[in-house]
Amino acid sequence: MLQQWNLQLTQNRAKEIRQHLQTDISELLQQSEKAEEKTGKKPKEPKLKAPKSAEEIATESSESYNFTDPDTRVMRKSKSAGYTQSINAQASVDADGSYLIVGQHISQSSSDGNELLANYHSIPEQIGKPSIQIADAGYVNIAAIKELTNTTACEPYVSVHREDAHHERRYDYRPSESKSPKAVTDPTLVAMKEKLETEEGKLIYKLRAKTVETVFGIIKSAIGFRGFTMRGLEKMTGEWELISLSYNCKRLHTLMIGQKD
Repeated sequence: MLQQWNLQLTQNRAKEIRQHLQTDISELLQQSEKAEEKTGKKPKEPKLKAPKSAEEIATESSESYNFTDPDTRVMRKSKSAGYTQSINAQASVDADGSYLIVGQHISQSSSDGNELLANYHSIPEQIGKPSIQIADAGYVNIAAIKELTNTTACEPYVSVHREDAHHERRYDYRPSESKSPKAVTDPTLVAMKEKLETEEGKLIYKLRAKTVETVFGIIKSAIGFRGFTMRGLEKMTGEWELISLSYNCKRLHTLMIGQKD
């Protein structure tokens, strides 16, 4: 009975995967058609394979399933960290001095690369959309950067290198790495790299370290939130909203005391 239930759950997940594959194929075909309309030449047809059936995906899948909380995913913080059953909590923080959380959401994606646009859209229209969005190298997503630049009034400042590239050490006794960093060749990323290397770009990017990093530090150390106590995507979303609200109340109290002084 348990094996049959497990197979049914796996098949439901397989149907979701198959639907995503079909969407990706449709997008590739649309891009090919647009390129043909623009240039008048028929581009090479992308090598596409019809997605397997949900039953085949479910049978061949090695994806794990968590019976305690199926909405979570297997993730790890870094290459040196171990894998845990987790959810990805995101927050957008005002860098103009208030340091308030202006947008938040949780994601089932282990990579922050899918969250750049989601963070922008999590900020309500009522408080106004940002003119600048700052993010670290984990959020690099060429398509998202292009969409943010071309369809909104927000200018992204996304690091294309690891954080050491923005914090030169006066004294570094670590052994030099044998591997050189991967060269940036994509025009969008090259332009972003050059923008961040300007004096203005460096000053703007420095704001990130004392905004969102500080906020997460306060949430973990001062408020004491280091993990979700609820199960299920809907309940965890509500819990993260309460944590964000708690932080904002604490921050507003600090700002009010500063105004009185």
